[in-house]
Amino acid sequence: MNRCIRFLVIFLLCIGGSYSHAQFIYWNKLYNNHSQWDLSFAVVNLGGYYLTAGNTADLLATDFSYYGAIWLFYVDSVGNKGTENIIRFKNRQAYKGNQHILNRTFDHNFIYYGGLGDSNNNYSTVLIKLDSFLQPIWQTIDTGQGFMEPLELIQLSDSGFMVSGFGAVNYQVKKDGFITRYNKNGDRLWTKYYGDARQDFLCSIVPSDNNTFLLSGTTDDSPFLMKIDSGGNLIWRRNFNIPNTGLYIKKSIYGEGYIAYGSRNADTYKDYYGIVARINENAEFIWKDSIRLGTHVSAFCDAIELPGGNIIAVGLTDDGGKYYPNFAGWIAKFFKEGGVIQERIFGDVMESWLFTISLTDDNGLVGAGYGRNNYDTMPRGQDSWVIKLDTNLCDTPNCWPGVGVKKTMQENTFTFYPNPFSNEFTVEYTLPTQADAISIKVTSMQGMLIKEIPLGKTANGKLNLKFDNIASGMYYIQLLQNGVIVQTQKLIKQR
Repeated sequence: MNRCIRFLVIFLLCIGGSYSHAQFIYWNKLYNNHSQWDLSFAVVNLGGYYLTAGNTADLLATDFSYYGAIWLFYVDSVGNKGTENIIRFKNRQAYKGNQHILNRTFDHNFIYYGGLGDSNNNYSTVLIKLDSFLQPIWQTIDTGQGFMEPLELIQLSDSGFMVSGFGAVNYQVKKDGFITRYNKNGDRLWTKYYGDARQDFLCSIVPSDNNTFLLSGTTDDSPFLMKIDSGGNLIWRRNFNIPNTGLYIKKSIYGEGYIAYGSRNADTYKDYYGIVARINENAEFIWKDSIRLGTHVSAFCDAIELPGGNIIAVGLTDDGGKYYPNFAGWIAKFFKEGGVIQERIFGDVMESWLFTISLTDDNGLVGAGYGRNNYDTMPRGQDSWVIKLDTNLCDTPNCWPGVGVKKTMQENTFTFYPNPFSNEFTVEYTLPTQADAISIKVTSMQGMLIKEIPLGKTANGKLNLKFDNIASGMYYIQLLQNGVIVQTQKLIKQR
């Protein structure tokens, strides 16, 4: 799991197969490099075939000085592994964790950003530009002030790079978030640290307006947003009103603001909920879903927006304690305006995590992570896991409704009229099942509660609501079932 989540809890290119628009091809495979751990934490869609990046315990090395290396390999359109490369670093290891970022560069090569560690708990970041044969064009190792751990990377309009993470003088002292700027050749231009007396971690980097950047981060007690200019100068920093949470963000394409995802620590160290939300640039929630399937740990490690605005999130769960202290892969689909549509648990292989998800050119999904294999004789043997799904969360044709797929909500359950309204409006709703508690909530655009109306346990109903004492303007109206947002829509009050 990436560190922000763990902190609160996480034909030379490829062989065989050709991409076909005529038929959707599913696959769900483990890839074994015959080591104690083989993991994939990043996947890039290349138009019908894919490139993954992660790490492997390189037991084939002549000595243990290479015990841990970066592992990259192509996967073709039917899931066959193609060209691969293992990049080794003398007396260092590419350590486990979600600190492996892989992006396509503007010149159709690849950029990798990850972490290196040694036996003395000294950590560095490494930036590698790779050609299509997975051979390094250049690489930069940055030790910073003695401890540097990576979390995010973006390429800038001048073909350079900006990366984030957290660092410290040594492993024992307080850590601060950092931003480093590199030119297109991997030369470090500057590094700036951000923080106060607390621990600070910088997670996501998202381009904002006027050549500025929005970053999500977390402290000892809460997540925050901050904005910097192109020189790394802090413009503002704003805290979220939600404790013990780690959040990543992505700019929304089909909806408002930004998609946020991560985890929330509820009570104890191993009591986590997965979070998916939409936020605005003022660090305010447009909507937020906090859900858990497990008895101890559920967390989202990545999320993407589908055409139209629905959201797919992936991560891990203990599935109600079934796998605890190990985990199962977890994938969930959310409405554009909040509320879970369906979710699925992948528990066929003991201990499975999904760390990343991407759209494919045939309107599907490709995810990567690792699964614990059943045949490796080593303790906790793990293999790289790459899975091709459709947007109904199926890895086989017409899998729903089937074992492991949970359809939790129905679309078009919530209507109200007139909209805009003057003094009162009518609400109609229909839910697929009875619930312990159904309610309607009206909030301001900034998330401030205006009114919540309990509706009891009835799964369908119609009622008139009077709101003649609120100011004219735009509001959000939400239907909740057992505390979970089913739908969120905009409500306009006029004079």
